[in-house]
Amino acid sequence: GALRLCAIPVGLGCLFFVLKALSFPSRIHTVLCCILYALVFSLYAATAFGLLKTRVPLGLVFTLPLLYHIFVEDLAKLLGLPKIPTVIESYDISNLGEDSRVGGMIVYRNGRPYKAGYRKFTIKNVIGQNDYACMQEVLQRRIQRYLDGDESFAPLPDLILLDGGKGHVHAVQQVLDSMNVSIPLYGLVKDDKHRTRAIAAQGEEIQINANRKLFSLMTNIQDEVHRFSLSFQQQTHKKKTYELELTKIKGIGEAKALALIKHFKTKQALK
Repeated sequence: GALRLCAIPVGLGCLFFVLKALSFPSRIHTVLCCILYALVFSLYAATAFGLLKTRVPLGLVFTLPLLYHIFVEDLAKLLGLPKIPTVIESYDISNLGEDSRVGGMIVYRNGRPYKAGYRKFTIKNVIGQNDYACMQEVLQRRIQRYLDGDESFAPLPDLILLDGGKGHVHAVQQVLDSMNVSIPLYGLVKDDKHRTRAIAAQGEEIQINANRKLFSLMTNIQDEVHRFSLSFQQQTHKKKTYELELTKIKGIGEAKALALIKHFKTKQALK
């Protein structure tokens, strides 16, 4: 009787972890995890109702979330990291001329996106088209916010991945050194078809094509940070374009145009 009653909370626990699995780095890993949870629950339910004599250990249900660590364990081994990177941050710069230059920061925890940690940066101090300097500014501001005690930028990551090659890594390493911050730093290199090809260190490139799980994780991280920064850049460009349209109206300057956009949020609301 007690065993049968346990089937309900175990089923709910399985459902909870299946929902968690929906944020796995790739669709195939999501499907595999869901199948595993369904199998465990089916076996446990069959045992509870006397259809099977062999008991399924309840602990198996709650150890399956450790599958999340498969991807980052492979990454730690490949890069020779001192520990498994629980928190990974990735950065990308997106620009459309000098008026719409932005940086995007995404966070992965235990191999899956942590969207509450995503951050947006508008480039403020770089003159001209300089991707390295833009990346330096973004990382400097992010780390400084943490050093100033801003809890929304805590903790520092276990690993930083930049959308770029060895030049980006070298540029950002100078920022980390100047701020006395030690975080493993690498770049994500794309091929001529804009697909993730390798991981860049300061002096070499590390191929990842042979490890499909790791390749999937790195591709998803690079695609996600690019999507996030590009989306912010497009929003910024639209706002600046509309701000320029408003300044053509008599009596509306740049400050008033910006205030109107902030208040009404959308073009439709302002109309």
